[in-house]
Amino acid sequence: MRKRTFTSIGEVNHAFCQKVDILNVKRYKGSDFSRRELFEKNEQRLLKRLLANPFVLKSVSKATVQPNYHIELRSIHEYFSVPYVYAGKRVNVLWDNHSLEVYLDNKRIAVHNRTGRRYGKYNTLLENMPANHVKATELRGLSEEKLIAMARKVGHKGTQIVSQVIKTYNYPQQAFKSCNAILLLQKQYGKERLESACVHALATERCCYIAVKNILKSGLDNQLPFSDGPTPPPATPPRDNVRGSGHYS
Repeated sequence: MRKRTFTSIGEVNHAFCQKVDILNVKRYKGSDFSRRELFEKNEQRLLKRLLANPFVLKSVSKATVQPNYHIELRSIHEYFSVPYVYAGKRVNVLWDNHSLEVYLDNKRIAVHNRTGRRYGKYNTLLENMPANHVKATELRGLSEEKLIAMARKVGHKGTQIVSQVIKTYNYPQQAFKSCNAILLLQKQYGKERLESACVHALATERCCYIAVKNILKSGLDNQLPFSDGPTPPPATPPRDNVRGSGHYS
C-alpha cells in the first residue's frame, strides 16, 4: 500500500480492512489452518458482548461514612447515603458526571444517580436508612424537596429557616416533622405573619419550631424586624453645659 495515494482517513481504513481480511484467511506457513480458522475454533466462543455503554473515565477518592450514614464528597459539595451499618467505615468512591459508586473492601455498597444535582444537596436512598428514619420519611410523604417547595410559597425567610432547620439535624429526615410543623403555622396565623416571624427567628439565630411559634403567639412578629447591622446610638439632646469641640478651637 505504500505506493498508493489516499485522500481521506476513511479511504485508508477501508484499504487496511481489505488487506487484513486477505491476511486472516491466509494459511500459516507450514500449517493447514489460517488465523481466522484458529480464531473461530478456539476463541470466538469465549467472547462476551461489549458493554452497552462506552467506557467512561471516573474520578476516585476516599471518604469516611459519617454518623448520619452519608459520605461527603467535598470536590463536588454533595452528600450521598450508604447503608447505615457502615457508619464510621473508610470507603472508596468512584464517580463521574452521571453516577457515583461507593466501595468497601472491593464490594460495591451503594450507587447513586447524579442527575439533577445541586450544591450542598443530600442524596438519600430509602434502602440505606434505618427503619425509624424510613418511617419518618414516609410520614405524610415528606421530603426535603417538598418542604422547600412548600416554604417558597411562604416567602424567602420561610424558605431560609426550613433550610436552616434541616441542616441542624444529623439525619435530615429527622427535621421533616419540625419543618412541616413550622409551615402548618400559616393555617392559624397566615403566610405574612409566618414570614415575619421567620425574620425575627433568623435574627436571633433561634431556628426551630418552638421559637417561631412563640414569636407568633406573643405577637413579636408585628414589631419591626431586627436590623442586620449595629443599632446607631441615640443623638445627645442639646444642653447648656455641653461646650462641644468648637469651644477648644
